[in-house]
Amino acid sequence: MNADLGLADLKTSLERAVLRACEGLAEAIGGAEGAHAELRRRFLPAIDGINRIVIAPLSPDIGAFLVCGDSLTLNFHIVERILQTILSDVRVMAAAGRVLSPGEVFDLYERALVTFTLHELRHRTQGVEDLAVVRELKSIAGEHLMAELDVLADCDAGKIYALLYADGRSRGSYLESLKECLHLSAQYFMKAFPIAADRSDKIERSISVLLMAARLGMITDLSAYVENPELPLDAPIMAKLASNGGQLVILRKEPSLSVLAIANDHEMIGSLVTEICAGDMEAAYGRAAILVKAHFLV
Repeated sequence: MNADLGLADLKTSLERAVLRACEGLAEAIGGAEGAHAELRRRFLPAIDGINRIVIAPLSPDIGAFLVCGDSLTLNFHIVERILQTILSDVRVMAAAGRVLSPGEVFDLYERALVTFTLHELRHRTQGVEDLAVVRELKSIAGEHLMAELDVLADCDAGKIYALLYADGRSRGSYLESLKECLHLSAQYFMKAFPIAADRSDKIERSISVLLMAARLGMITDLSAYVENPELPLDAPIMAKLASNGGQLVILRKEPSLSVLAIANDHEMIGSLVTEICAGDMEAAYGRAAILVKAHFLV
């Protein structure tokens, strides 16, 4: 986020946009029943009492966000990296002939930042709001447990995003918005924070998000698609990578842990991992779609 973006005005506008999203979240699930009642339990306590959003630098010892009094502060340094990644993508699109208007660019900024905020808010009710707790959790249970919590937060954030941004109340419009949210996570967050080849936990999270996105992206008309009630299209999917980097176990995480598939294509999975670590999310998405099709996940 730099001067050519109109820093002060952009920051204020994004703070207001995120606050509106939090207010819309409370309205969307405040009296929710059925499937949305669980989202109410997962998110309403996380936003309780928050009346102000601030984008400002935070100490590395604090992490991505801080709730103090009625204010939620988002770490400026993280927000900046996300917005700069989006801006780079916008410039690539412009060079290819697809020029976005300022309003379209801001909308992209807003939706990405709302996605980021919803993910971080979910960590509050997961019990990993404090960075010190995250570090202790990793030291005791390992980094992969945090990756699982991240995948669940990605999925839950996507469900709330879908309620906020869906163009209508149909299941199809909800799923279209969920697909958009998962795309934002894969396209921008994983590019903004590159994944090292030795971080299998982060690679697993990335594969999980790509699989969830690919399940939705492979369906031409989500409004007409008849979902498998045993594996709805908004189910959280988790990938577990073998130590050799060439095999995957694909799991459904909720409502009960179950194995969906075991993938043994060493060459393809190895290429998928390489593409993720190179930040080539478009190619990685294509391989995730192959996995989804090969193992009948839709």
